[in-house]
Amino acid sequence: MSDNTKLYDMAALAEASYVFFDKLKDYSDESVADALQISELEGKFSATQADDFVSHWQVVSHLPNTSSGFSATLFKNKQTGEYVFAVRGTEATSFIKDWGLTDFADIVRDGVALDEIVDMYNYWQQLNSPKTPYKVAVLETDKALTAACYAAKMAGPVAYLDYTKYLHSRTDVVIDEPLGKVRKIDLTKYSTDIYKDERCYGLDLNPASVTVVGHSMGVHLAAVFSRLFPGAADNYESAYERRLAVCSH
Repeated sequence: MSDNTKLYDMAALAEASYVFFDKLKDYSDESVADALQISELEGKFSATQADDFVSHWQVVSHLPNTSSGFSATLFKNKQTGEYVFAVRGTEATSFIKDWGLTDFADIVRDGVALDEIVDMYNYWQQLNSPKTPYKVAVLETDKALTAACYAAKMAGPVAYLDYTKYLHSRTDVVIDEPLGKVRKIDLTKYSTDIYKDERCYGLDLNPASVTVVGHSMGVHLAAVFSRLFPGAADNYESAYERRLAVCSH
């Protein structure tokens, strides 16, 4: 595959991640091609582009927007068997959740999109787990530490700075601004403890390695994926309006 073809494919996959595949009755070529062209499903492909896409790629699994706004689709190349994990970015229709809470409050203030990262981690666990309950990550607020953080803030800038320095020295907590919540990640729970939908059980798909693509906020999540699962991410590629910046790992 030429570099230009590779770049075109990755851009098309990043664009396709915005499509609401969960609205389809199945993932047949006909259904996927139609969805890629339907604006109500966020499809922006021409008929020629859609037909070309489904001749090379199939939808293996799709996770619609979670409560955090995370969504991703696992695609598979029909000819090579290559898997691509395409992460949806900021959606224009989700101003408060994506633009306000995730882009500004999480990424700008905290440096990471905490809730979406946890959802991404759990989706990858589901893809690789047998069709049984599987271990998941759960973000929990430590009430005692959060109360202490608030008390330090009320005591003044010096007290607050000292206390946040202490929190930053710990490896088991994060400060979720601007609300000042101190949060921990619990890795002891199972999917059936927190989900009541199709995420309760693993999918047993086992895509041992993938190329991870993303656009906009999806670039941030794709980069985080490569850190969380360095053995799984062959590389991550970020797409912006069909122009790609490629980083290999």
